[in-house]
Amino acid sequence: STAPVSTNRHRVELVVGGVRFSTSRATLKKYPDSVLAHLLDEGPGEDGVFILDRPGKNFNLVLSFLRDGPEHWMSPSSPEILEALQVEAKCLRLPEFARALDALSLSAGTGASTGAGLGSGAGPSNPSDSGLEIGSGAPLPQNESERL
Repeated sequence: STAPVSTNRHRVELVVGGVRFSTSRATLKKYPDSVLAHLLDEGPGEDGVFILDRPGKNFNLVLSFLRDGPEHWMSPSSPEILEALQVEAKCLRLPEFARALDALSLSAGTGASTGAGLGSGAGPSNPSDSGLEIGSGAPLPQNESERL
């Protein structure tokens, strides 16, 4: 049997909602019962890239949580992003992430863990929290394949 040619067998290329991410197998397998761990068991497409049919907008924050753990994860302050991440935590079967998000929502008083914050009309507490996140775990730049 021949394995796919790869420059780094520990690195995973993943497209989530049309956005390309690069991470390690260890990061995706951190929670063995998660959708992400099972995705690795299914194998990549013919091009060696894994596809996850979920929104890619905040997936960098999911990866950051997986890399850093609940103790060191830098959470967003936007209630809207926290709510979106709670949906992702449930869909990706990441109960530890869901618990961390619930704790943030309760401490912020958003009520998002019960759904009470949905449609509340409350805007971001920080004007810079427009729903766009910038930080570690961001999608790869357009020229990333040339750099590698």
